[in-house]
Amino acid sequence: MKRILLFTVILVAASVISCVSTGGGGGGAAEEIQLHAIDAQLVTLGGLIYEAQGDRECIGWWESPNDQIIWDFEVANGGEYMVVLKVACASSFAGSKVGVTIDSQKLEFIMPDTYEWETYFDVEAGTVKLDPGPHKITVQGIELVNRFFGNLQLVTLKKV
Repeated sequence: MKRILLFTVILVAASVISCVSTGGGGGGAAEEIQLHAIDAQLVTLGGLIYEAQGDRECIGWWESPNDQIIWDFEVANGGEYMVVLKVACASSFAGSKVGVTIDSQKLEFIMPDTYEWETYFDVEAGTVKLDPGPHKITVQGIELVNRFFGNLQLVTLKKV
């Protein structure tokens, strides 16, 4: 019983620390930083909200190019990182242009057609160079095709 309880405590602690996960030495594991929707700061003039409905733990009702989704994060090991966004967008709303700014580095991507609001795809926005220390990422719509930009569930920075 004590082993099961200890294992459960370790699993809970690991999930709480999931914002920044750093690979260790020997095996060459790369640093990966995950920024979850629930932890984002939302700056909105529209209806932008955090949604927590079933598989829809995401930022949704994203309808204004003035809306900003912001995270502050730390990088342990500097280097080049691929920026991957986990997004969903129903077919008739796909095609909007979205910007990602990390400090002064700017990336853009086109919101893909994921067929439904609950079906998420990973989109590689590009790579950025990050020094060790604190950083800020802002995701913001650039050009809206239809009423909504899409849903954003997760941003992952993968060291390359």
